Amino acid sequence: MLMTSNRKFSKQPIALVGLVYLASQILGVTSAGEALNKETGTQIPHGGISDNVGQMIQRKPDSAAQGFLWRVKSTTSEVYLLGVSHWGNERFYPLSPSIETAFESSDTLVLETALDTDSQKHLQERLFAAGTYPAGETLEQHLSAGVRDLYGEYLRDRHLATEHLNRFRPWVAAWVISREEDRRLGLSYEQSVPMHFLKRAQGHKTVVGLETADDYVSLLGGWKERTQELFLKLTLLEIKDSPPALGRLIDAWRSGDSTAAESLTTKEMSKSEFQPVYKSLVIDRNARMAGRVEQYLQANGTYFVVLGAGHLLGKDSIISLLGQKGY
Repeated sequence: MLMTSNRKFSKQPIALVGLVYLASQILGVTSAGEALNKETGTQIPHGGISDNVGQMIQRKPDSAAQGFLWRVKSTTSEVYLLGVSHWGNERFYPLSPSIETAFESSDTLVLETALDTDSQKHLQERLFAAGTYPAGETLEQHLSAGVRDLYGEYLRDRHLATEHLNRFRPWVAAWVISREEDRRLGLSYEQSVPMHFLKRAQGHKTVVGLETADDYVSLLGGWKERTQELFLKLTLLEIKDSPPALGRLIDAWRSGDSTAAESLTTKEMSKSEFQPVYKSLVIDRNARMAGRVEQYLQANGTYFVVLGAGHLLGKDSIISLLGQKGY
């Protein structure tokens, strides 16, 4: 049952369920790592997952996935907010009728960032220009001893040479590593929920982005070197626990345990050490995106907004910010 009224925001997600993934995955642009991987040919070996973990992540669902879905209404418009993972597999489907009905009723599909061909090409160019070191400089030269050790451990575990990622700045290396780990775990960009809706919307609905490629690259490319290193450290720490954590996160999404989802996605990022990353990726971006959602509420029509679930969970979420404004 959908619980809304004009200019009142349902404090609980529709059907009380949600879709989540590791913090570095659900809080980022959908295809940043994908763009760089295509540009550079970077590939990380897919081995190293136990059979039990692989089955846990990839097993077929026996019921529809409900998804974190909220609805907010004003006197002139209606906005649905769906929290998702940016990568997926067949475990994420089928989606519940409530999600599909909300999408069908909408005039406009709003993605976290634009996914059209021109936007992707521009994103590739910006990432490559902003995210690589000039000749003679390497990633390892810019890392502190502790993070360099973590990075070296990762390379050894994946049987990679040091030059594999050494051309990248820390924030780009983190994205490339994260995206390739997704692939290693059997997840794909093409099977993601945002791509599912984008394919269905093309030619039928208006498609826009909450953020642009320039927004995203300017954000991460503008980080101080210490913040970039923290982001890489966060990614490397999460990878150590990613197969079992991912299984628990998918289960939390399917079962509707938003408390577990929030705990799992903020486990490392909520530590005081990572506050610069948390503020930039979560607090500041959520404030900007909440402002854009409010613009939709002041316009006319029905909007279906699909974005990383991490932006809809917790005290600093878009949901909380809209609630503070009286929705």
